[in-house]
Amino acid sequence: MAGSKMALALTTLTGRLRTAGPVLAVECMGSPAGRPVLLLPGGGQAKHSWADAAAVLAEAGYWAWSLDLRGHGDSEWAVDGNYTFEAHARDIASVVDQLPRPPVLVGASLGGLVSLLVAGEFRTSVAALVMVDAVPEVPAEAVSRIQQFMHEGRDGFATLDEVAHSVQSYRPDRSGSRDLERLRRNLRQREDGRWVWHWDPEYIAVDRTQTSSDIERFYRAAARLTVPSLLLRGETSDVVEVDAARALLDAAPAMEYAEIAGVGHVVTAGNNGQYAPRLLDFLAAHGL
Repeated sequence: MAGSKMALALTTLTGRLRTAGPVLAVECMGSPAGRPVLLLPGGGQAKHSWADAAAVLAEAGYWAWSLDLRGHGDSEWAVDGNYTFEAHARDIASVVDQLPRPPVLVGASLGGLVSLLVAGEFRTSVAALVMVDAVPEVPAEAVSRIQQFMHEGRDGFATLDEVAHSVQSYRPDRSGSRDLERLRRNLRQREDGRWVWHWDPEYIAVDRTQTSSDIERFYRAAARLTVPSLLLRGETSDVVEVDAARALLDAAPAMEYAEIAGVGHVVTAGNNGQYAPRLLDFLAAHGL
């Protein structure tokens, strides 16, 4: 199967997708004849964070779609400041409905929880679900650290080196935090010369911690999953604890689980290429 996919012509396209809400930016890589794989980034991330994984998927014959969520990257900001899980999920369900065949949903962190709602609660027609370092229950201290990191950059940075220092301070184990070119793709330079992250400031204007009703909703969606599903956890993740992963697996007995050795939680300046081999194994095992 993989060999036949490799013979397909590869294409790279960038564009914009209309939804019931904001217009979303997308980059497509691979063969239009291949199975669509929607790659959804985490909060504060943009589509470029999936570049490595998208390239691997494209080479394997898939049609990899890397999306910017509303208020992130090159996608439109929500005019009403609505960045709830529900709003994100409605956007993605609208994208899925525009595709010629059911896609595989692959979401990191926020993107994973959004994908869970799309596949489990909305029952949108998808072929499979892969949640990357995403679970319903996250330690409050981990959420606080993420929000503090995002707030620290609200007024921008004078240089890219300052950005790299901020990322390095947040995640000292992040090997790519000094990659200034990768960082540049996640930033915008204002007219005053300062570098700012690519997200709408309104996204971090309120507490994004999952509420008890959010958590209950995610578990209900997990229990309703009917498509092949996989939870991928970074072995050293400080956001997705082992007990929280087990709780999600208990709610969705058919969901598979794998840990990626030596990998922590995804972060804006990082990449998701480490997950690609296990993702390909999962897709092949289910004939996708």
